[in-house]
Amino acid sequence: MSMIAIQAEAAPYKVEAVPDETRRDLSEIRATALDALTEMRRILGVLRSADGAETAPQPSLERLDELVATRAAPG
Repeated sequence: MSMIAIQAEAAPYKVEAVPDETRRDLSEIRATALDALTEMRRILGVLRSADGAETAPQPSLERLDELVATRAAPG
């Protein structure tokens, strides 16, 4: 993602006449790549957090009977 952002930013400087539309497209590609990097960092932060219970995968349909039994049990 970093390389995509860098290349999208540098591309207009490699050619003399770059149409405005192309500049806007490259700018959008760069912004999208930077957003993706931010999101990946956020996900890695969650995965690295000490509280695994909070970020544990949610049960799938394979465990439906167990989930129903847990909800139906008097509490």
